[in-house]
Amino acid sequence: VRHIGPYVGDETLFKRLFEQICLWAGARSLINGNSEFFAVYHDDPEITKDEKLRVSVGVTVPEGTRGDSKVSVMRLDGGRYAVAHCRIAKSGEFLSAWKALCGEWLPQSGFQPDDRLCFEQYLNDPEQDPEGIIVVDMCVPVKPL
Repeated sequence: VRHIGPYVGDETLFKRLFEQICLWAGARSLINGNSEFFAVYHDDPEITKDEKLRVSVGVTVPEGTRGDSKVSVMRLDGGRYAVAHCRIAKSGEFLSAWKALCGEWLPQSGFQPDDRLCFEQYLNDPEQDPEGIIVVDMCVPVKPL
């Protein structure tokens, strides 16, 4: 499910997008114990105007699954990624975690970003966590300098 427009720190928006993808996939019996959930970032919020930002949220589906007018199917490219494993207590911490990964770690790493998309892979359901913690891997595609 793709959203175009402001999204940074908008917990309500992400909740709505994930509910939409879960309803779609659940109605097709595509969610199971092996399902993985993602948010894919198509633009850099430091560069792109808020009204033009694009984010896609999704769940893994079997090969050959077809989308429809509301949901499309996309493939995340493999390769080398820098991965920051984070425990996020509230949505406002996402931006600071991304800034630490891209603004602090990356410049000193010997790597540079490549042309693939950045994404977050969610490793738990914060609704089921007693403290509402979101466990997430933040993934930046990289190549050597």
